Amino acid sequence: MPEHWHPARSRIVIISELDFRINFTVDPGAPGRWREQPWYGDIKALAALAFQQNRQVLISIGSKVIVMLPDREVDLGPVDDSEIVVTGRRPDGTWGAAKVHKDDPRMMLGGATIPLG
Repeated sequence: MPEHWHPARSRIVIISELDFRINFTVDPGAPGRWREQPWYGDIKALAALAFQQNRQVLISIGSKVIVMLPDREVDLGPVDDSEIVVTGRRPDGTWGAAKVHKDDPRMMLGGATIPLG
């Protein structure tokens, strides 16, 4: 990783989760840091590549989660341990994201019936 990503400088820690998610965990003392350059540009570029490989890119600030989609961001608000983040294509072909309870029966259908914002 380039030097600007060192956590002491960026105030962001990068975590690979579940083999399909990259989580940029932002220091709550600097919640807007991820929107600054060069970090924002790097995250945006990574999201474009990640979605080609069916991976998620999340920005976490405390319990708040923002999903970085290839074309936009979706602020899901607080996401707790009983919820999971799902992403996918909407019927119009654009990307969407949502949070759902981990026991939601729609997840048994592969999330196909979950409305993605």
